[in-house]
Amino acid sequence: MTDTIFIKGVLIHARHGVMEHESEVGQRFVIDLELYTDLSDSSRSDRLADTVSYSEVVVPPGSFFVLGDHRNLSRDSRDFGPVEASYIYGKAVFGYWPVDKVGRLR
Repeated sequence: MTDTIFIKGVLIHARHGVMEHESEVGQRFVIDLELYTDLSDSSRSDRLADTVSYSEVVVPPGSFFVLGDHRNLSRDSRDFGPVEASYIYGKAVFGYWPVDKVGRLR
C-alpha cells in the first residue's frame, strides 16, 4: 500500500543563479512536496520508529530538483520529482537579467 503525504507552502530564502548578484542577494521560494510511502506499519503500531523521518527526505545523489521560471504555470520537479543528471544537457549562452548585463555569457 502506498500513502501520500502533502507538504505545501514551505517558504525558504535561498541563493542560486549564474550572475554574481544572484549568489549574494537570493530570493524567496515556495516549495510544495508530494511524498509517497507505506504508512501501514505506523498506523497499526503508533510507534515513532515506524513513522516517516522528514530529515531523510532528500533529492537522490546524481539528481536535481528542477524548477521552471514561471512557478505557477511551470511543469517541473514539483510535478514529476527529481531529474537524473543524465537527462540534463545544454549550456547557458545568453543572460537577460539583470537588464544592465544582458548579453552573451562567457
